Amino acid sequence: MTIFQQLQISTYQGLFSLKHLKSTSLRWMLTYASLAFVIFSLTSWWLLANEDTIKKALIAYFFPESWHFVSQKLLEFLFESQAKPVIANLILSTSLILASICLFPIKEYFSAAFERDGRFNQQKPDEFPLHIQAIEETKLLLIYGTSQLLILWIGYYPYQWSEWVSIILSYLFLFFTFGLDFIAPTFQRHKINYSTIIKSLLKHPLVPFVFGALFSIPTIILSKILPGTFAGSITELAVILFLVNIFLLTLAVPVGTYIASQHLEAIQLETPPRPTRVRYAYIVIMVAFLGLSVLHGRLIQSLHHKSQILKAEYAIDWSSINVKLPSLSTLFSGQMQNQFTFDLNIKNPTEYDIAFEKSFLIISKDGQEISKTFLAPFNVSAGTEKPITIDLNTKSDFRSLSQTHRVLNGWRIDIQIELFPGIPFIIKLFENK
Repeated sequence: MTIFQQLQISTYQGLFSLKHLKSTSLRWMLTYASLAFVIFSLTSWWLLANEDTIKKALIAYFFPESWHFVSQKLLEFLFESQAKPVIANLILSTSLILASICLFPIKEYFSAAFERDGRFNQQKPDEFPLHIQAIEETKLLLIYGTSQLLILWIGYYPYQWSEWVSIILSYLFLFFTFGLDFIAPTFQRHKINYSTIIKSLLKHPLVPFVFGALFSIPTIILSKILPGTFAGSITELAVILFLVNIFLLTLAVPVGTYIASQHLEAIQLETPPRPTRVRYAYIVIMVAFLGLSVLHGRLIQSLHHKSQILKAEYAIDWSSINVKLPSLSTLFSGQMQNQFTFDLNIKNPTEYDIAFEKSFLIISKDGQEISKTFLAPFNVSAGTEKPITIDLNTKSDFRSLSQTHRVLNGWRIDIQIELFPGIPFIIKLFENK
């Protein structure tokens, strides 16, 4: 299949296939959309009505009491450390997986009815036994889980390259899994397993990626618009995206069925991957899944160990501020090289000693980092308060301050600790908006 043919089948030809919807497939389409809307609406209503109770119950079930404080910080860290497109794509991928799990039988009947109504092929279905289908779906969930863990782990690192890599991978993952989820059922009805399906789709990558992008982009655009205008919680945002996505998921079933039917004869002639290669591939995926699970677990454990730092009280002693003025020549030039010192009082209200290991003090102005100073390791004993002298050598360019009334506003001071090698965690000390 040429590049042009891949683009044709995954765009306008696929969309025009909706003209083959007839009474039987339309009834299943209405059933699929109605059940999806009812299930997701009821689930969403229940989640929103019991959000706090559910959160507390899950925290109590998964974490001991001493970890409950950490769990909220962990959620904040997850959503603040990741790029917004990664979180939005994670929500969309999750909605796709949940829809597949909850509505799989209905989607199968809808797809089969559309295939018959359109008379796309005359072959009789020859499905795998139920236990084989269960194994196949488990393998697919393993691939999904490993991919998401990898994307999130890359996104934790505060580098520009890691942010871009995580964003690109999240889009590729969303588009491909969307395509796979709606193209695969037709192939599976003719006893073609996931390893062969994935091999064939990767030989013609524009088909799943373009099809997935076509049906994902409207919700992606909405996910970019909403956070700037929507003041609700992440749960409420997820609910809105889930419900909007139902319309696109409903249309994707017949289009995916058409695309698969046009590719059915070619994939039946495809040589299946060697069993040994498939086995080795799943072993690698399983090892990666376990390894990434351990890394995420260690990250959570590290946050728990450093949770006492989050419970400390921080206050700047404004009377201790001392500024060494610059020379007249630099003052008249608008640039100032000065020495700036102040005391940071850290109060430890807990019954445990707090150890500050590798940490930095970060001062920023209007979102721009002004200074990042390494803090030598120190301890604050239980129930005590300790002043730490912060010594900064800063260079400021006041020529860039076009609005003098903003000189005293927009400042923020943070302490950055290291949760994991290369993965920072920010504690806000002061902010003057």
